[in-house]
Amino acid sequence: MKKLLVEIIRNLILEYTPQEGVTLYHRSFHKFKVGDVIKPKVDPSTGKPHRSDRNVEKALEIYRSKKHPELPSRFNCVYLSYLPRSRFLSKGNLYAVKLGPGPTLTTDSMIIDELANRYRSVYDYNSSKFLEPYVYDDDDLIVKYWEGVNPTRDNLHNLEVLASSATVIEVIDDKNMHPGDVIELGRDAEQIQFMIDVYITNGAKHTYASDGGTMVPLSTIEKKINAFDFHNVKFMKAPDSDYQYGNFVVTFNRGTKLKVVSTRLKPEPTGKLNPNAYIRMRFALLDDPDVSFELTGSESLKLLRSVHKSVTKVIKQ
Repeated sequence: MKKLLVEIIRNLILEYTPQEGVTLYHRSFHKFKVGDVIKPKVDPSTGKPHRSDRNVEKALEIYRSKKHPELPSRFNCVYLSYLPRSRFLSKGNLYAVKLGPGPTLTTDSMIIDELANRYRSVYDYNSSKFLEPYVYDDDDLIVKYWEGVNPTRDNLHNLEVLASSATVIEVIDDKNMHPGDVIELGRDAEQIQFMIDVYITNGAKHTYASDGGTMVPLSTIEKKINAFDFHNVKFMKAPDSDYQYGNFVVTFNRGTKLKVVSTRLKPEPTGKLNPNAYIRMRFALLDDPDVSFELTGSESLKLLRSVHKSVTKVIKQ
């Protein structure tokens, strides 16, 4: 941690100017090691640049090529941040990197979110699929994005750096949980209350397995968990449907290993823990994927504190 602070201070002295040799940060679900050169992300199924089929991305590239050809393309760049705990917490493992030669752009990543909201896909009932609206490449948000911003202490959290190249200089264990990781619950396990959703269809009680689609009879998991009010779930009828749904609270014993299925993160401007840090976290029993459950709100915070105190172990996969 001390080493991280030294590098951050060094960047402050350099007035946040991304230049060759400056330390920045990158997150990825790919397993990098020290010395690896990070390459632009490519869709493995098509071999094309990541998200290059999206109309917003196409419009961004058209404007860049016409007005700012000297800047790195979003289709052929490495995304970096100034802070190790930026708004990109949910984007994978953390790496400290050195900038290589080539042009860079520092800009506000929130503009991409604004564009996504402005040009939200609309469901077309005739074709039974979502259709993307046409995106004008001179949209004011697109113009603003490529103008870039000057980094300050107040906006560092949301900034992204488009870089031509970067090399890994350190693999950082930031104790964040990512899909695929395994956690081993510690001595405070029974203080953390998980929740299981239950559905009644055709008179039988079921829950969803960790794949989110397979229904599992509730009776098959009853003996595998410590449950509160297992048989006293209050059910509600789903609108415009013939099934009912409800949920109950469960706890697990110390030493239980759980696999992280999914997480939804909310930005943490200060890097500190807060009750809304993880909006929702879903898990499965490591040795039995039939049991799927989630944490929200204050219960998420309990688990996060347990992880940061090293009471609960995170086993990177």
